[in-house]
Amino acid sequence: MDSRRFARSGSVGVFAGLKMRGRSHIVSLHNWSPGGVCVDLPGAAKLGERVHIVSGSLRGSGRIVWMAAGRAGIEFDL
Repeated sequence: MDSRRFARSGSVGVFAGLKMRGRSHIVSLHNWSPGGVCVDLPGAAKLGERVHIVSGSLRGSGRIVWMAAGRAGIEFDL
């Protein structure tokens, strides 16, 4: 059973701008929901780190809540 609060939408071939520690990165966006996103992660990010992401009309600020195999889950501030 999937215990997510929000249904996810896939995002094949979609990129996003990710701002972390005052630096901007272009990252692959794997999926998104009103509650957060899954992205490929640049460099040495840490759990709990604050980020801002933009992709088209999708804009959000939040924190990294999980990391695995070069990807990260970002939970938006709601």
